[in-house]
Amino acid sequence: QLACPLDLGCHSVRAEIYSISFSHNSQFLCTTSDKGTIHIFGLKSAGSSETSGAKTEVENRKSRMSFLGPVLPQYFNSEWSFAWWRGPELPMITCFGQDNASLIAVTADGSFYKLIFDTVKGGECTQQSYSRFLKPPA
Repeated sequence: QLACPLDLGCHSVRAEIYSISFSHNSQFLCTTSDKGTIHIFGLKSAGSSETSGAKTEVENRKSRMSFLGPVLPQYFNSEWSFAWWRGPELPMITCFGQDNASLIAVTADGSFYKLIFDTVKGGECTQQSYSRFLKPPA
């Protein structure tokens, strides 16, 4: 079993991960789940920027109760997503757009979403465009 320092957005609720993708510059990891959510995590590079003095890595969110980490370390010490979006509860896959601040999400019903997120502040993604290419079932 692999240990993962990131909480892939599921917390104590079990979720099925539909897709995982990396940004072109390997700064972000994106996951989608059966809960209709997209979570974007900032990744730490092996050669961290601490030596260069310039901070280029993003900080994933952590619990405001992280001071309780010694009591419940699995929950309170985990890192949560840097950015997120809640879409329809359908199977969904994603990929990063041409720039590292956009995502393309495709759902099982033929819907395409283009999402934008702030690569510095994170937070909720903004839906920039939507198209549906399949007809709804009759």
